[in-house]
Amino acid sequence: MGSTESKVSSPPKQTPVVPLLDTIHNEVNEDGLPTYAPTAIPSQAVTYRFARCSPFAMVLVEDKIASPVEDRGLYHISVGVNIWMPSCTVTTVRRGSSETGSQVAQLELGLTTDPATVTIGNCCWPLNQVVVQRVSWSRSRFYRTPDGTVIKWKLGKDAWRAYLGPQLLATFTPTPPRKLTLESEAHRYSDDIVIALLILMREHLTPRAKEVGTAARMFNYAPQLFVHHDN
Repeated sequence: MGSTESKVSSPPKQTPVVPLLDTIHNEVNEDGLPTYAPTAIPSQAVTYRFARCSPFAMVLVEDKIASPVEDRGLYHISVGVNIWMPSCTVTTVRRGSSETGSQVAQLELGLTTDPATVTIGNCCWPLNQVVVQRVSWSRSRFYRTPDGTVIKWKLGKDAWRAYLGPQLLATFTPTPPRKLTLESEAHRYSDDIVIALLILMREHLTPRAKEVGTAARMFNYAPQLFVHHDN
């Protein structure tokens, strides 16, 4: 992307916790992280919707496709629980329309003393190293990709927009029917955009302190944990 990319130090690599990705559309490097094959990139913006396909799963599918189960979706997103701590949910993102697709990422967030984590490819990071908030009153969030690229999210009331530098990558409507429009160039970062959305929606839907008092701090992904001050 040249001069439009912002670079920061990549999060430190943690102990490997999942096998290398066996991707369908994208190639991977030695850490199992996507390199995004150019052949997978549409030439124009595409609008997708999140369609529920089972009690605990949904598919990101082109808005024009009527049946996300029978037709090819972009991602399959399912939720389960940590068997040792059922109050902690495990969200798994896979390629395609089924739970048999290759794993893209796994998010573990909830009511637990362990830190919230994001696993991408062969690497696992604490959530607060992946999504940060510069100041506590800001409605913007900064998502760090595995290679250190920063995608800025501006969270408006009716629409959330993702930017790489000045370039618009994606637009998401946080209220039903929830839809995501990816600009052509955004498909290079589709994994990261979907991962960020899942994290940001969890934050968005979690009760705030003004609603439930100090109980809000019980969540290991509480909004205040996103605040980060650069040295």
